[in-house]
Amino acid sequence: MNIRHFLAALLLLAFPLSDSAFAQTEKSAKVARTEPLSVSASHSNAGPYGELWIAYLAPDGDLSVRASHRQSDGQTTSQYFPHKERVTELRRAVNEARFFGLRDEIAPVTQHFHRPHYRLTVTLGEKQHSVAVSDPKEIGATDEVKRFFIVWNALFSKLRFRPEIEVVR
Repeated sequence: MNIRHFLAALLLLAFPLSDSAFAQTEKSAKVARTEPLSVSASHSNAGPYGELWIAYLAPDGDLSVRASHRQSDGQTTSQYFPHKERVTELRRAVNEARFFGLRDEIAPVTQHFHRPHYRLTVTLGEKQHSVAVSDPKEIGATDEVKRFFIVWNALFSKLRFRPEIEVVR
C-alpha cells in the first residue's frame, strides 16, 4: 500500500466521524433556532392617572399592542400581522442582552409612587423569565437596565406608536 492509498483510507475513516459530529452540532444549533419564542411586555406610568401598555409577541411573529389612557378613558388597540423577522430580531436581542441572566426585579432602593414600571416576560422553548424594572431614571444606566432595554427596544422598535421610555443616563 502506498502513501496515497493509506491517506485516502484514513480520510474515509475520519470523514464519517466528522460528518456525524457536524450533523450533531448542526442539529443542536437548529433546535436552538427553532425553539418557539414569545414575549409579553407591560408598561405603566403615573399610577391610575397615566397609561397602561400591554404587548404580546406570539411565536409566529404576530404582535398585538394595547395602550390604555386611563385619565381620558381613551383606548387604542392595534394588531400587527405576522412578521418572521421580528422573532429573529427578538431572539438576537434576548441573546445579546443575556436576558435569562437578569435579576427578576431591578429597582432603586427607595421607590416612589406612580413612577414608570416596565415588565418583560420571555419564553424560549421550555424556559421562561420575567424581569421588572421600576423607575429606570432613578436607577441610572446600569448594565442590567441597558440589557433589559435592548430586548424592550427590539420589541417596540418598528412600531408607529410605542410607550415612552424615560431617558436613562
